[in-house]
Amino acid sequence: MNDDFEAKLIASERKYRNLADNAPLGVYQSNLKGEIIYANNALAGMFEFASPQEFMRENALSRYKNPKDRQILIENLKKTGRLDNYEVELLTRSGKVKSVLLNATLEGDLLSGMLLDITERKRLEEEAKKRTEELEKMNKFMVGRELEMIELKKEINRLLGELGREERYHEI
Repeated sequence: MNDDFEAKLIASERKYRNLADNAPLGVYQSNLKGEIIYANNALAGMFEFASPQEFMRENALSRYKNPKDRQILIENLKKTGRLDNYEVELLTRSGKVKSVLLNATLEGDLLSGMLLDITERKRLEEEAKKRTEELEKMNKFMVGRELEMIELKKEINRLLGELGREERYHEI
């Protein structure tokens, strides 16, 4: 190999390694057995590890909340060679559940991909859903109460009419 080509190759590898190491997304490579070959700083931090090297000592299978999710991921990758926005729940070092979107490609035995932590987004969506349900219940209650008040006012007016008195509630 000539020296100029080798220098360009090393510079190119360094450039892409710097991009991956400094990406805000988790970047990884593993094999079908679950051995982690590469992990960037964001991925290690996402799963509560002090460094990528420490994270890489783990097996990818240990991160799945439901090990069948890994099997499904691998089966789909074997069929299509690529997955985009595959949502899965993974476990941190301390056992906390992380919801992530996973993009991956499979070339031979090598999985390469990125993870986006969507745990907070999922929590906020769930909170918004619960709040919306509470507001809908409150609205139904208030509308029901308003209808009851209208009926009560009508009944008062009817009784006042029977007594020969003037209606009190004309806004009905």
